[in-house]
Amino acid sequence: STFDDTLVSAGFGPSFRWPRTVISAQATGYYRWYGHKAYNRSLGGQVTWEQDIARRWRVSATAGFQHVDYLLNDQLDGPLYSFLAAVTY
Repeated sequence: STFDDTLVSAGFGPSFRWPRTVISAQATGYYRWYGHKAYNRSLGGQVTWEQDIARRWRVSATAGFQHVDYLLNDQLDGPLYSFLAAVTY
């Protein structure tokens, strides 16, 4: 329909694992269509760290950067920085 929002994304890169720690680095990107028209795309990367701090507890953090290119409005183009931290039980 006119309001369909479709996204194809991918990420690839190495992951380093130790008994209680995982560190990974990825190149990332996506392509997005809105209402069956090309809307925006991005290329970037992210780094993730995960640490088991107890048998059932884990802390993690991800930092990322993407350059977003809006295909219909160049004034919206630019960088997107992200940071996510979590504690999981």
